[in-house]
Amino acid sequence: MAGFVIGASCAFAGTQSNIQACASSGPALAVVAGGALDYVIVMPDGDDPRERVAKAAGLLQSMLAESTGCNLPVCKEAEAPTGKPRIYLGRTAAAGKAGLPLDGLKGWSFCKRVVGKDLFLAGRDESAKIKDKTEKEFLGTYKAVTSFLEDEVGVRFLLPGTNGLYVPKHAELKVDAGLNITASPGIPYCYGRLYGDISIAHNHLDIPFYKTYGGHSYYDAVPVEKYAQTHPEYFVLSGGKRVPAFGKENYQRNHLCISNPEVQELMLKEMEMQLDLGYEWVQLAQTDGYRPCECRKCKAIAGADRGEALWIVHRSLAEEMKKRRSGKKIVILSYGPTRLPPKTFDKFPDNVVIEMCSYAPEDFEGWEKYGVEKVVYVYNWGTYHPLGFLPKRSPAWCAKQLRLFAENNVRGIYKCGFGDSIGLEGPVYYVYGKLLFDPSADPQALADEFYRAAYGRAASSMKYFFDALHKRLDNQNGDSVIDLLPQSAEDHICHCFPPDLILIMENHLKIAFKRDADPRVQARLRLVQREFQYLKNLSAIFAYYRAFRTGGSWEVFDLMAAEINSRNALIDSWYVEVKRDNGSTWNMKMEDGFSFFGDAKKDYLKLNGRLLDRPPMTWDLKKIRETKIVPAR
Repeated sequence: MAGFVIGASCAFAGTQSNIQACASSGPALAVVAGGALDYVIVMPDGDDPRERVAKAAGLLQSMLAESTGCNLPVCKEAEAPTGKPRIYLGRTAAAGKAGLPLDGLKGWSFCKRVVGKDLFLAGRDESAKIKDKTEKEFLGTYKAVTSFLEDEVGVRFLLPGTNGLYVPKHAELKVDAGLNITASPGIPYCYGRLYGDISIAHNHLDIPFYKTYGGHSYYDAVPVEKYAQTHPEYFVLSGGKRVPAFGKENYQRNHLCISNPEVQELMLKEMEMQLDLGYEWVQLAQTDGYRPCECRKCKAIAGADRGEALWIVHRSLAEEMKKRRSGKKIVILSYGPTRLPPKTFDKFPDNVVIEMCSYAPEDFEGWEKYGVEKVVYVYNWGTYHPLGFLPKRSPAWCAKQLRLFAENNVRGIYKCGFGDSIGLEGPVYYVYGKLLFDPSADPQALADEFYRAAYGRAASSMKYFFDALHKRLDNQNGDSVIDLLPQSAEDHICHCFPPDLILIMENHLKIAFKRDADPRVQARLRLVQREFQYLKNLSAIFAYYRAFRTGGSWEVFDLMAAEINSRNALIDSWYVEVKRDNGSTWNMKMEDGFSFFGDAKKDYLKLNGRLLDRPPMTWDLKKIRETKIVPAR
């Protein structure tokens, strides 16, 4: 796999109740021996205003302290005591003298190397040089430290927060004296919604040099607010009138007259501005819910084929940007009317990257002849799915997707929605992150690794729990059931979570609670239990709803109503009222240090995203029971 490790690396090993870092089979450095730790953590001299290396040093210090009971001192290179072996972090003078390939580290690549008795952990630590946008940065040394903690110490970053960490205890900690690894993720970037404080360990790595608009640049290039009154000709002609906005929603606004030279110049100026700020890539993307302009000049571009008209105009803009800002990249969105590749040409200028929103094998085949770099915009997760906050993917499905991306040289992934179910999808998020680094890895082995680290002596029970769930979410070909079923929340919930599956999962979860009393294990189990209660309740509601619709039994109606009331009470119990001068709001409680269900607003969670604003959730249950009149579905 391109960019994967060079050298030897320690694999995760252990039993259900005892997980240790692998011992070296050759010479080893004793970092901790006899309960004493002789090393000092050394940072580069000079200012570190963003504290990039300091953050890495703090993580390494705290994890080694928890693992070994020894607290390593941290100091600048010029202040390091003589006669002590050192763990050097980042671009130190010693790293340069030791021959570390610091200037060759690109993107999120990093190195781990032992030289004599010293250990070096380093990556690229810098901002992407975006004017007034210093939050865009590489934290390569932090990435090197997380890799060292995982591979050489045995730490596992399982879930966000302290209770999401597995930290093995070491009376003696040894590091391979021949350690010499340079590594980078197999898929270089995965950005979008982050995953708490463990995102870097899970390879959710930003593209600091890419200016993305979340999928739609037209809103910023030619804003309605600025031009609707003064230049209505910039916007689409529809029904004989220029229409800057069809309604209040964002997708109803900013549809442009793409043949207008002034509109095209505004698009170019927006791209120029972003590239001049320091970005190397900038997105060029039409509005959501795209509406074509009906003017004569727009129709003349490609006739009735509105997608082809966009491709022709966007390629022309990319060609002009190659002249104006040579060496920079234009990322053109393939979405909606541009989902399929262009038909009237088969070559783009070499400054074009295509962002694919459809990414089945046949989509990659369709793009093969164009020879363009690719990023993808994935819809794997998100509460817009018919399952809302419920689990959606399996480890095997994640491997299938990421291997396809790796085979097609995808450079980056934008996640549209992520992290809404850290209890029931925690193992899948873990597997996805590890596969981003090495898509060839065994997804089931990674899932089993999660179970052992997260659940200790209860790992076997939780493996049964999750394996049953994942088997149900996949069909026999390994494809996701939710991508194949009709778009109905009721159908999805009833198909994916039938009563027999609920009973299997509930039984194994009960057993798991009895098997390991470790406080962190219990906290992780309670997280799973909270989300499982939510899942079980929804499954019961729709099972009773279907039975009531079929047989009309009022006893079944009462069971359904009781489940709906229980659901509301359960969700209410997870929130606390916060009173303000202008009224009250409801904030989700942190339980066991976990912010679950993506810290969703209460009303949004009650709707399971946007998907339950329909019967039976919208029924007036008391009135229906009294009148015996059931509304039309």
